[in-house]
Amino acid sequence: GPETIRFRITKLFVYSDSFFNTIDRTMSKVCLLTGKRPKYGNTVSHANNHVRTRFEPNLHTKRIWIEEEKRFVKVKLSAKAMKIIAKTGTAELAKLVK
Repeated sequence: GPETIRFRITKLFVYSDSFFNTIDRTMSKVCLLTGKRPKYGNTVSHANNHVRTRFEPNLHTKRIWIEEEKRFVKVKLSAKAMKIIAKTGTAELAKLVK
């Protein structure tokens, strides 16, 4: 159906919702396992000045051995996702990569 376009206004820029919701798996800053993505907000100074900013997730590109497929897979993972894999193994990642 037709998509309603709402706008978010910052100091100088106007962004449509489709700008915030685009997911391009090759270049996006999204964790494959946890789904963490950039958040938007303000940095607030001691003088209470608000400046719009983008808070990036702590992403790392890693080659991880997937035992089920007997191959390495190159994925973008957050630090939290790496802790999850270290604790629980790569079974959950294998489901997502297939």
